[in-house]
Amino acid sequence: MYDYDSDKKNPRKKLVEGIILLPKNYNLVKKSFAAVLILLIASSIITLKFTNIIGMLLLIGFGLFIFFIITGVITSILDWTVGLSNDFLDIFG
Repeated sequence: MYDYDSDKKNPRKKLVEGIILLPKNYNLVKKSFAAVLILLIASSIITLKFTNIIGMLLLIGFGLFIFFIITGVITSILDWTVGLSNDFLDIFG
């Protein structure tokens, strides 16, 4: 959502790295994320058990942490391989 201009220039956005999220859809994505997050947290609060609430918050936090780690690693690998192919073409092309 924060790098729309670079996404438009990136040819991989249509293949490997997903879609280009149009600015008109930003609010929908933010509202959907917030609604699901609130629903998950509310479902743990309804039980009135401290362990359920803490467990849900830790689960959500851990899930987001893992998502960003995996996304960062995959993006780095893709950027590295593209860099290698560009170097190869510069040397032998």
